[in-house]
Amino acid sequence: MRARRLLGALVAAGALIAGGLVATPATAATGDLGFKDQSYLGATYPATSDKPQSKLWFTGGYWFADMFDTVSKTWHIFRLDRPTEKWIDTGTKIDSRVNTLGDALWDGTHLYIASHVVAYSTDTAPKPSVSGAPAYLTRYTFNAATSSFTPDTGFPKTITTQSSESMTIDEDSTGTIWATWTQVSGNATSGYTNAVYLNNGTSGGTTWGTPFVVPVTGSNPSPDDISSVVKYGGNKIGLMWSNELTQSVYFASHTDGATRTTWTGGPIPGLTGSHSADDHLNLKSIVGDSAGRIFAAVKTSADASSTRKPTDPLLVLVEYTPASGWIKSTIATLADCNTRPQVMLDTQHSIIHVLSSAPTGTSCASTNAQTIYDKTASFTNPVFATGHGTPIIRSAAETSTTTEYMNNATTTKQSVNGNTGLIVLAGDTSTKTYWHADINLGGGTGDTTPPSTPGSFKATVASNTQVNLSWTASTDNVGVTGYRVYRGGTLLTTTSGTTLGYNDTTAAAGTTYTYQVSAIDAAGNESVKASATVTTTGGTTGTTISVTPTADATVQSANPSTNYGAATRLTADGSPLTAAFLKFTVSGSSACTVTKAVLNLTVGPDTGNDSVYGGDFYAVADTTWTETGITWSTKPAAGAKIGSIPGAVALNSAQSVDVTPYITGYGTYSIELATTNADAVAYKSKESATAAQWPHLVVTCG
Repeated sequence: MRARRLLGALVAAGALIAGGLVATPATAATGDLGFKDQSYLGATYPATSDKPQSKLWFTGGYWFADMFDTVSKTWHIFRLDRPTEKWIDTGTKIDSRVNTLGDALWDGTHLYIASHVVAYSTDTAPKPSVSGAPAYLTRYTFNAATSSFTPDTGFPKTITTQSSESMTIDEDSTGTIWATWTQVSGNATSGYTNAVYLNNGTSGGTTWGTPFVVPVTGSNPSPDDISSVVKYGGNKIGLMWSNELTQSVYFASHTDGATRTTWTGGPIPGLTGSHSADDHLNLKSIVGDSAGRIFAAVKTSADASSTRKPTDPLLVLVEYTPASGWIKSTIATLADCNTRPQVMLDTQHSIIHVLSSAPTGTSCASTNAQTIYDKTASFTNPVFATGHGTPIIRSAAETSTTTEYMNNATTTKQSVNGNTGLIVLAGDTSTKTYWHADINLGGGTGDTTPPSTPGSFKATVASNTQVNLSWTASTDNVGVTGYRVYRGGTLLTTTSGTTLGYNDTTAAAGTTYTYQVSAIDAAGNESVKASATVTTTGGTTGTTISVTPTADATVQSANPSTNYGAATRLTADGSPLTAAFLKFTVSGSSACTVTKAVLNLTVGPDTGNDSVYGGDFYAVADTTWTETGITWSTKPAAGAKIGSIPGAVALNSAQSVDVTPYITGYGTYSIELATTNADAVAYKSKESATAAQWPHLVVTCG
């Protein structure tokens, strides 16, 4: 077993090293382990629950968390300042409902958070799910310059209208977001039933279907049972759930791209019968792992057996690979009495961490306060030492004989390494206070070497609407875990590390596309992108009309009565709110059936004109506004979103956005440019010096 240093254990000494920085701890009470954080008083349920969920993620050199703000009584995104070991409220709201809990997923491009209204059930006190209590998916874009997140336009989306005990999400290789939960129905007279539900949102969670019960045996468990999803094997989504009625833990699999209701599975060998199931489970996988491994920490119900023995397994680790099936090992026995496990994977050192709650001290007696422990084993030989494990979060002040204290450990879905360290968040359920541990995993330099650029990248037209991409494998000092495929700078998909091609079936006829592919490794390093440009066949040739604005102007909320029609820049900003309006008149001598309409813009040359986000474009029905009269107070209302420039834009760069659905023929059209990003973007207006760099609406008529 690899030696490691627990940073929280040094609190009493008054000195502590986190990620190479000398830190002033949030609290330093003698005997404490970890760091005492802010209160979550006002949240209906323990803020770091529930068992399958992840509240944390790591990106841009920071750890972030879904946490409750006691001032606004809403859930916000917080950022951990590791030098002081304090959580900083970024101000970005997740959910305003106090009776919700969330599950967070960072996929390297977007942050997704599923937030559901809680209906907590036990077998002795079932609580039916309630209609009209929706679970929402919100998607966010990360701003590296400000280390903050901005909600994406069009979100949140409704996953289900029903409350549930728990809910988890993950993303498959096609960019579809999957969600699972269990839904209790019935009443005390007719009895209660429970069902394992799924739903999916295609295109990055933008379009959701109708929830359905997983069509696999065992999908109607007891009211106490829960479920969880995980992606694995490069092209699959796995679903695990407990069933205390059959005393089995089940697993089902779905291949990406197959019909959404096509699932296969059944009971997990070794986890069926004789008190094998309880409602505690946590799933993890390694992104791009060519072996397709899944690691799950599961609690049995051996503590409820009349013939129980101290050596009976209470927490077990089950590892799955398509090649070897399921392998089970004991994490903790009845004598250890650990509960509520979370499994974490350190890919740099091939170490499995299992975080759980157990009584402080050596016995399971209720006279002990509760502590968060860490137990470890290697990937290749997952044998865990006896005992509770290494204590990582504990309050020396808590000695109550009846109240549980440190509980509900939570962390991230991501794998960790020496660069990230491991942050574990938990809650003191007696004082409703957050606590966290900051664990140094060793080897702080980690893997900083990106893979090589994918070779021989080709884009081949297969049909009017399909382009087939292929490339040769990249190399890496540790190992390539996946490939990212982009079209026009927008991420299309992330493949596995062994997949060397992708077929884009969403192309349009007669259109030119630039594709890119890059390689990524387990540490998140991304290679230089390879590029290929191709034009699809088909489409209609015809007359091209290029028009400049008849009017364009910026409006600003900070100066609501000021007209900026003479400005040489069109600016959009999320703080203070600033937008730009453009008006075009399209006309010609013969009929025009629009086959393509593109708005071309040029980013300004001045410092601050560039941005990490190019902006969003909206249809504006009112075309009566004038360039010299429009202000923030008089601006017309915006309608539906018609396009965006989602990536970063550089100074003096030419940018284009496809607005074909909005331009239907000859006529006058108004467009609003806006953004929720605090990093402003500015394009040249028709008042700028060079006419070729003015906004142009280019319309192709068939």
